Amino acid sequence: MLAGAIGGMSTPSGPQSHGTDSHATTSAKLAIAQADLIAQQEMADWAFWAMIGGMLTMLGSFAALYFIRATLLATKETLQEERDRNAIEMRAYVVVIPQGIEKDIGKSEYRGQIEIHNIGKTPAHNVSARVWMKQSKFDAVDFETEPFQTLADRTLLPDARMRQGTKNTGPISDFAKKPGFIFVFGRIDYTDYLMKRRSTTFCHRYNKATLATDPNEIAPLAEPQVLIRAATARHHIHGNRAD
Repeated sequence: MLAGAIGGMSTPSGPQSHGTDSHATTSAKLAIAQADLIAQQEMADWAFWAMIGGMLTMLGSFAALYFIRATLLATKETLQEERDRNAIEMRAYVVVIPQGIEKDIGKSEYRGQIEIHNIGKTPAHNVSARVWMKQSKFDAVDFETEPFQTLADRTLLPDARMRQGTKNTGPISDFAKKPGFIFVFGRIDYTDYLMKRRSTTFCHRYNKATLATDPNEIAPLAEPQVLIRAATARHHIHGNRAD
């Protein structure tokens, strides 16, 4: 009986041990699952911040590219401005200076005179001049001249000067008529060191009343007689332009 009692008392211990092991297994699984969940959460957080970092890096790269492009464009503009400035500073530049009205030697005719001056730093090539003269009213406007179709084979060095008279002349008797104005006008075409074609148009106005000498006087045959001095010339409001 005692043995049976003892045997009967020890019988429940089997099922109780099995329940404990099952509970421990479940707890372990829950712990593992929770650890996996935490790890996945950490990985998700890491991936999120990695994505944010990648986006920030990409934005930084775009910003760097933008500023590099802006810097390159600014440098390009600066270089172009420097080239343009050098082209302007180094180019030939032809101006036309009035030289008065003169009576031709041994003739009863007069013509206007000009001086072509290269004030630039390089030679002016293919210098071609067309100089005319006419009488008109003070407010005359028609002084346009056509560009040269073919340029002359002539070079004007820096600071060199060249004098030229008008193609046409006028009779001395013009000065005995009513007062008026004599206009000396025309154009100079040439090319600069870049072989770019340039032009200077000019128009000088002289008042016939500013005679320096009597046109009927007989001047020495060796030199022309100055009728109106260059100092009295005025640059007319029309017909003067240079590029």
